[in-house]
Amino acid sequence: MSELEDAIKEIESTIGILRRSSNERWAVPLDQLLAAVRSGTVFEQKQALFKIGEFCHPKALGDARVTAVDFQGWGTQLDTLHDTCARAFNVLENGSKA
Repeated sequence: MSELEDAIKEIESTIGILRRSSNERWAVPLDQLLAAVRSGTVFEQKQALFKIGEFCHPKALGDARVTAVDFQGWGTQLDTLHDTCARAFNVLENGSKA
């Protein structure tokens, strides 16, 4: 699985957790960014991946009210989301095949 596919999988997983927690405030913008990651130009993909990485900050998604997983599980999910999006961004930035 490529870095871009890994990032898409983690974004989908995060959106699922947010939706199961009835947190559309964060699910909707992540869903929009996911669309750009899936089908945008390389520039749009990089932009979306970077923005998702910013969302992983404790004062953004870290403050989201999530009930579908415990606090530690949510922190782990955000760390994984950030790391996979950063790797996909770096692959796209370096011009390698994602």
